[in-house]
Amino acid sequence: MRTIGYLPFIKAFVSRRRPVYAHYAVTGRCNLRCRTCAIWKNADPDNELPIEKVEELAGILRKLGVVQVSLGGGEPAVRSDLPELVGAFLRHGIRARVLTNGVAMTPEIVDRLLLVGMREVSFSLDSLNPEVQKFLDGGTEAFAQRIDNLLYLAKMLPRTDCLGLLNTVVSPLNLMELPRLLAFAESIGFSISYIPVHLAADDDHAHRFYGHDRRLRFAEERQDDLHRVYDELMRAKKRGRPIVNSSAFLRRSPDFLLRGVADWPCRAGQWYFSIAPDGRVSPCHAFENRW
Repeated sequence: MRTIGYLPFIKAFVSRRRPVYAHYAVTGRCNLRCRTCAIWKNADPDNELPIEKVEELAGILRKLGVVQVSLGGGEPAVRSDLPELVGAFLRHGIRARVLTNGVAMTPEIVDRLLLVGMREVSFSLDSLNPEVQKFLDGGTEAFAQRIDNLLYLAKMLPRTDCLGLLNTVVSPLNLMELPRLLAFAESIGFSISYIPVHLAADDDHAHRFYGHDRRLRFAEERQDDLHRVYDELMRAKKRGRPIVNSSAFLRRSPDFLLRGVADWPCRAGQWYFSIAPDGRVSPCHAFENRW
């Protein structure tokens, strides 16, 4: 399976000087109650764009020069018309990636998505320990179903010009598993992306995207473990193993996880932007509490 990198987006931005990537949360609804986000707490199914409006949105994005859209949520697979949404963007020449927690991504839905031409999927998996994943999922007993769905997707996803990606949110609960998760991703032909857990400030309990569980915060005494694991990941990337994060991002992630300070350039509103379920636009997820 060939990994599709960021080069097409960089080339498109350099030639057009406008955003080339959009994240579109097609719904706030979700079948899980994850501790790493709070979008599901404020889901409003009555204010999701219907398929005809999504078709219109795809045309607008195409005219703006957008080349890639990621369809997330919530959980996009709870929308019965997800294949039609993917098809709308593909018909306008926009690459469409589905971001899924995996539990709702059943073989039946996978088959429908592949039929309309889906070739890119980001699949959430934070742990290979069923109890850890259950805790992160908010207590949902769904580990076996998630793995079964993932293995079916890996088997059915075409092996040419496609992207299968594991999204792993890094927290104190799975830090020592990160190299093992890389090996698992490789074993099924996927790449992997390590996403530092984003937690709301102690006085902010309303943020839709960030989590609020203090057990997901790194204590200062985990500093050595953080740097040891991330050093291992950087060595793995240098050897050509399929980690999509840049080396610079990996190098800076431990400090973010310890102190919450993002020491990397922000391209929000410049290279990419975010679209809410009702069609409203913001620079990025950090502003999605203002939907």
